[in-house]
Amino acid sequence: MKQIRVLFFIIFFCSCDKHFTIEEALIKDENLTDHSTRHYISPGVLPGLLSTEYYKIKAHLNQDSSYLVLFSHFNSLELEDGVKVKFERDKTRLIIEISVQNFKWESLSEIEDYFLNNKEIDLTVEVKNGVGKGVFVRIWENFIIKNNIIKLERQVTTKETLLADTENIIFYKKGEGLKWGLKLFRSRLIKGVRISPPLL
Repeated sequence: MKQIRVLFFIIFFCSCDKHFTIEEALIKDENLTDHSTRHYISPGVLPGLLSTEYYKIKAHLNQDSSYLVLFSHFNSLELEDGVKVKFERDKTRLIIEISVQNFKWESLSEIEDYFLNNKEIDLTVEVKNGVGKGVFVRIWENFIIKNNIIKLERQVTTKETLLADTENIIFYKKGEGLKWGLKLFRSRLIKGVRISPPLL
């Protein structure tokens, strides 16, 4: 009887935990001649072409023109296909852009003074590919600033931490691959993982 209770507790606890990390770290692509650029590719595949995925990304954008690109539902970095979300540093501004294969970059948001006292991005990104309206992306910060000084970690995505979404952008293509990865230029990756759905 005791063993049954313990087993029930384990199953119940695991089924309720929505913040476990999916066991996907990224593998660095070392076959590059340009040392200012780094590629990281997931070793596994996404559960399907039509899926909603969540990524937690933390990186230092070290200098002006540094950037990080998230690729979701893509086939290869050579094609640079799939759904692409770009985070670029322009002096103290954070510029967020989005694109799908064979389409130009669309501006999603420009945030003034984002890098005024900080060189780091710490974000959760939701990518819906072929779910609902085709492609839909939302981006949250994983922290809030209190009194312009104190950085408080946030585990729950809210309107308060929402940086940008694609509510007003129409996409004519979606990602056609099962990989995900990152491309960094003059940036240092701290964390890049695919996670289970956060509390919304």
